[in-house]
Amino acid sequence: MKSPFYINVNGAYGRGAYAAPDYCTLGELLEDMDRLGVYQVVTYHNLARDLHPVHGNRYLMEDIRNTPGAAERVIPAFAVNPSMLAGEGEMESVEEVLRSGEVSCLVLFPKTNRYTIVEIERVLDRLKAYRPVVLVDVTELNDVINGPDRAPSLDLEMLVNAAHHFPQISFVVRKVMWWQFSHMLDVLARTDNVYMDISWLHTRDAIKITQDEAGEGRMVFGLGARCHSGAAIAGLANAHLTQAQMDAVAWDTFAGLLNEDGRRKAEAGKKSVDNTISNSFWNDFISGRGVRQCHVIDAHTHIGPFARSWVIPCNEFEGQIREFEEDMARFGIDEVCSQSESELFGSPVHGNKELEAAIGDRKDRFHGNYVINPIYAELYTREVLDEAFSGGYFKGMKLIPGYIGVDIRDPRLDSIFSYANEHKLYILIHSWADPYGSADNIAEVALRYPDATWIIGHMGGPTAGRHMCERIAQDPRYKNVVFEFCGSFTTEVPVEESLKYIDYHRLVFGTDTVVHDVAWELGRLLSMDLPDEWLTEILGSNMQKILDRVEV
Repeated sequence: MKSPFYINVNGAYGRGAYAAPDYCTLGELLEDMDRLGVYQVVTYHNLARDLHPVHGNRYLMEDIRNTPGAAERVIPAFAVNPSMLAGEGEMESVEEVLRSGEVSCLVLFPKTNRYTIVEIERVLDRLKAYRPVVLVDVTELNDVINGPDRAPSLDLEMLVNAAHHFPQISFVVRKVMWWQFSHMLDVLARTDNVYMDISWLHTRDAIKITQDEAGEGRMVFGLGARCHSGAAIAGLANAHLTQAQMDAVAWDTFAGLLNEDGRRKAEAGKKSVDNTISNSFWNDFISGRGVRQCHVIDAHTHIGPFARSWVIPCNEFEGQIREFEEDMARFGIDEVCSQSESELFGSPVHGNKELEAAIGDRKDRFHGNYVINPIYAELYTREVLDEAFSGGYFKGMKLIPGYIGVDIRDPRLDSIFSYANEHKLYILIHSWADPYGSADNIAEVALRYPDATWIIGHMGGPTAGRHMCERIAQDPRYKNVVFEFCGSFTTEVPVEESLKYIDYHRLVFGTDTVVHDVAWELGRLLSMDLPDEWLTEILGSNMQKILDRVEV
């Protein structure tokens, strides 16, 4: 169930240098929180990151004074960096507000401001007597590059050392998503005074896993980016925790980290407010009733064992299928379309058969996306495809060009796409703004196979990919291209904005479970101010039309 009180610990606003902000003004930030029913926020001004800490901190305090109602709701976070040690009067300005009790939180930007956690220790040494809460985004920490695809991982030794060096300071790491989650679990296990916000915890049971692995009281609440909408609220409300444990994450834990002055101010501004979301789905959902207003089809799910440091409870087919059935009953999902992880990252052809066998007699509610690995394109003969698609389970195909490193336009795929075109199959493609599976690349191929339906996964991924999708949706040549919802949260462009360019009849719902959290992804959609009619089509009707035209 939804908690009554929240402190959103990752507020940010103001026009900075490097990206358009989610919120240009403090008033806009508070207005969006009003919409979601969240009252209090810890925030900084983006100019404290991009211009200079002292100047950005000054703008923040002026805005709090000049924005109606802000003084009660806003917990200011002051930026600091090592250069302030040499700046005239700069450290003194921070000490002054900490001493007065006006400020109790600090925020760090090591990567943007080009310093390391080691360097900031001299600053913290000057300020440790005030017991500030120190906030840092995980994306601001130093990273290392490794693995066959040069994927990043985090070097968190300096953070752990700083936490040990300053036991009187609480460190809150924000915006942790799937690939950073295992790193942060390790940090929490090695420290007592490092905490994690839940804003980007979009993976299955991440909140419960953290509680089990790190103990109670190590998580705090954050809303995340504007395009997340109420995802974090939904994820927490549907976490497998007691109500008291959820309430602790929502408000109590962070308030308890603040020094005496900060806690007194937080208590004074503690307030429960109703949300103003206009559709009829959201309040039912966060009250534990799921979706009962319409037929729901999850078009993008995975079943099988997961590599690449995904932290999930179960990696066995049968166990995951049971999790699917529990989720479907709990959240009101009627049908799912799944692909085999064993085929995506394992043996070609065999992995598809393994998934179909595991589904067994559940084919009325479970449909298959037949995975194609273009490295082994010669194995997917017409005979193999006829056998697969005659069994009643597989309805479409799935490719992950960016992971495999093969362009979706590769001629090895021509015969396979011809088969899909002939049978009016849909083809779901993991799409990101990369050279292999970008939305533009997919649209180029879609022109050659007009009777297949091309589903651009994740709405193209980051901002560049989202804008590709918006352009494609406006071009009448690409009527056989549609767009899929899950994982579309790594951009500053809200889905509602994109639906000004993408007809809602061309958006299908997916969660990316069993690795993504169903409540987080479904809650993200249902907390948007979209008409019920639009949500009904996106949740199921649009995908049903695609399934109905398949000829197998």
